[in-house]
Amino acid sequence: VGTLIQQDYAFFSQDQALKALPGSGQGPTGGVGDLQDSVFFRRGRIRFDGVAHDMIEWDFDCELLANNNVAFDDLWVGMTNLPVVGNVRAGHVKIPMGIESITSNRVFTFVERASIFDAFLPEYGPGILAFDSYREAKLTWAACAHRLDPTGNGTDSGDGQWNGTFRLTSLLYNSPDDRHYLHVGSAYSIRDDRGGT
Repeated sequence: VGTLIQQDYAFFSQDQALKALPGSGQGPTGGVGDLQDSVFFRRGRIRFDGVAHDMIEWDFDCELLANNNVAFDDLWVGMTNLPVVGNVRAGHVKIPMGIESITSNRVFTFVERASIFDAFLPEYGPGILAFDSYREAKLTWAACAHRLDPTGNGTDSGDGQWNGTFRLTSLLYNSPDDRHYLHVGSAYSIRDDRGGT
């Protein structure tokens, strides 16, 4: 059981000439307006995850600050160490499309995911995810049958609007001192957009 809290603070110091809005005639054309100091919660989550009998796993991750509503991120149960497929999860799972989807927000290089990711690649969706790794995790694959989740609450409706997403990665080179890597990956998604999403 745990929590995740990410809070942002912003402090600004501006030249007086830059405080005028563009086109106001009160400052240079490059004015940006009066930027205000601020503070806000980026994420506030409650989490309950674990493993039982070395093969049953679960993760219930509830976002409390999503547009003043409760939203689910990870909300699934799964089985590990299965023959052939390795691991299977069912529920509200991460869609295996792109490295930013797989990477936790706790270890991002930047504060947010890239805007192109947020625009075109939903991070979570209700569905079934299968995945495994080989050669000491140097080769990975994942396949997911899922619905799209435009509201973030795990709800979607419409006949036959299932999607498939597939991902394959490989660590082709790893230097002996672990300072240089060559990691490649590819993902493909088939989506049914008859619902207008």
